[in-house]
Amino acid sequence: MIDVGSPRVLAVTKQIKWPLALGTLDRDAIVVRYSTMPYSPLAVQATTLGHRLDLLESAMGQAYLAYCEEVERGILRDMLKASDPDGDKVTDELVESAVQQTRQRGYGLRLPRAAGASATVAVPIMIADRILGVLSMTTFGSLMNEDVTTTTACRSCETPRGI
Repeated sequence: MIDVGSPRVLAVTKQIKWPLALGTLDRDAIVVRYSTMPYSPLAVQATTLGHRLDLLESAMGQAYLAYCEEVERGILRDMLKASDPDGDKVTDELVESAVQQTRQRGYGLRLPRAAGASATVAVPIMIADRILGVLSMTTFGSLMNEDVTTTTACRSCETPRGI
């Protein structure tokens, strides 16, 4: 996926200027395998290459969870619950709610937690019904507000087609 996808996402970044990243599942997290941040004048940091991103908190993780096969999602949910130090933060209901919200929007979404922080949107990369990884775009958090996140959802299909 990285060999085929990286030249394409780099070309898109050169055209639109925003940084893109490709990630794949690594046990209980998404790992950024390729990032165009070094090539983007709008990047909020030098790179995210190699970063491990939480499945529930990150846009990439949400996109993966929402579109992976149900059996795989169950395994990932169990892994998340087992790694919950208090045993009460990750519940079946929390995971299912995150999956439903992501599917309803059509993409994973990480909003900024503080003023000046970035925001990320992510979509799955699919072949037929199988998820290979995720594609994300990071932007300035100040550009993401309730109007943007509710009016840009994909309403034409339930499952993204991939790139």
